[in-house]
Amino acid sequence: MAKASLMRTRYLADLDKQSLTRRLNRAGGQIVAIRKMVEEAECVDKLLIQISAAKAALTEVALELMEKHLVNCTESCMQGEREEIIRRVTRAVAAVVRNG
Repeated sequence: MAKASLMRTRYLADLDKQSLTRRLNRAGGQIVAIRKMVEEAECVDKLLIQISAAKAALTEVALELMEKHLVNCTESCMQGEREEIIRRVTRAVAAVVRNG
């Protein structure tokens, strides 16, 4: 189990983890703000703008992962036949595109 965990994290350098963590913290803060706005019955236009900002923050995380880390991840932590890896990557990218 420990060996698999090491393999999964090898492709992310510490600086990259810090960058991604900052982006995720920002998105998390936006989600908390949205929840508070709903509880306080804020205007819908303000809520939609915050929701858009949170989605954009998560999309940026996904894009950074794809741009900088996808190749290294497929080499170091995805196991299986080439076709299976391609299927997994395609499914993940499609999810980002559909929901981004």
